[in-house]
Amino acid sequence: MMEKEIFFYLKKELTLKKNWEILEEAAKEKGTVEVKILQAIKGGVIAICNEIKGFIPASQLSTSYVSDLQEFVGKQINVKIIDLNRRKKNVVFSHRVLMEEENKIKRRLLWEKIEKGSVVEGEVKRITNFGAFVDIGGIDGLVHISDLSWGRVNHPSDVVKIGDRIKVVILDFDKENEKISLGLKQTTPEPWINIDEKFNIGDIVEGKIVKLVDFGVFVEIAPGIDGLVHISQICDRHIAKPSEEVHVGLKVKVKILDINKENKRISLSIKEAAENIEEPNLEIINNDEPTTIGDIIESKK
Repeated sequence: MMEKEIFFYLKKELTLKKNWEILEEAAKEKGTVEVKILQAIKGGVIAICNEIKGFIPASQLSTSYVSDLQEFVGKQINVKIIDLNRRKKNVVFSHRVLMEEENKIKRRLLWEKIEKGSVVEGEVKRITNFGAFVDIGGIDGLVHISDLSWGRVNHPSDVVKIGDRIKVVILDFDKENEKISLGLKQTTPEPWINIDEKFNIGDIVEGKIVKLVDFGVFVEIAPGIDGLVHISQICDRHIAKPSEEVHVGLKVKVKILDINKENKRISLSIKEAAENIEEPNLEIINNDEPTTIGDIIESKK
């Protein structure tokens, strides 16, 4: 029994020695090894490779900030060894270093084939007040808030979310400073191109008031298409300023008075739209004869 236990102990020690040698060789050659993440602890995660446990600091898990370490538990990932001390049985892995190396290759390939006007797919990585940053292959390009939609955008998060996979157009780039300008709205037709197919003079449509000025209000009748309601066309009564009658965000019916496709201008009227709303078609009762409720009901049959 003792001999059997000694045999298994020696076999285990031999295997452990071999595993350490594999890690040492990988560290020396700056090679890649696969690890399985066992648990999340303060400041990082514990990972195991060939029965040898090591540590991955939170900062070395990704090229971006990691908010929840638990998301990595149970996953198998490729890593580089950034520190190894066999005597102290200490190993530190890094997934970030590997990602940075891969991104470097992706960036080189991207710069070799990038062209203005080309459509690429990417992932939304970060959202700010002025736009969204999209990873299109190792490089984050900016979609400015003005290029997110043909319509008005209050905040980029109204259009895209972190993690969204979207197609964007390369608008411009600066290879020397590694900056890329992207456009999301440019992947869809400019709304004024086919405006003739959507609207006609005399149409009554619903829109939303998006801006108030001294001389009137601007009403969005479709994404990217705003028309002007002159102050004289807001209501029948005289008003000194539009805010006396309407406010931003109000949905209104408007009549299209004029369309200037060349200059991208539309004249609208709230007043005339209201005048065109048909009143119920009531039957006129002969006033010369007494009328009862029954007569009115009978006349509707």
